[in-house]
Amino acid sequence: MEQYELLQELELELVQPTTRRNVTRLSELIDDGFEEFGSSGKCYRKQDVLDSLPKENKVHYELSNFEFKTLSKDCVLVKYKSTSNYTVTLRSSIWIHNSGSWQMLHHQATVVLNVF
Repeated sequence: MEQYELLQELELELVQPTTRRNVTRLSELIDDGFEEFGSSGKCYRKQDVLDSLPKENKVHYELSNFEFKTLSKDCVLVKYKSTSNYTVTLRSSIWIHNSGSWQMLHHQATVVLNVF
């Protein structure tokens, strides 16, 4: 599988309820130095994600418009749009190739449309 296809699959996996409830899998996908700037404006670390996602109410995400930019041989920026619960969000993630697998190092979410 090509590198960009793999990263897209990993992003899609991270929004699946089964993955979001699986602390072991989340820990594999998220780097120890992970940081997220959430759409709420809050900053989250890896442990925050491991503590909160398994308790989250089931949310359905649709991801589209993926774009990729290689930053170095072991680092890729992934950008895409997500839609969930009448909210459209622009997202970006930085993935690093670490110890033979890809892990998310950084994530940013910016709400662009909120229809309630």
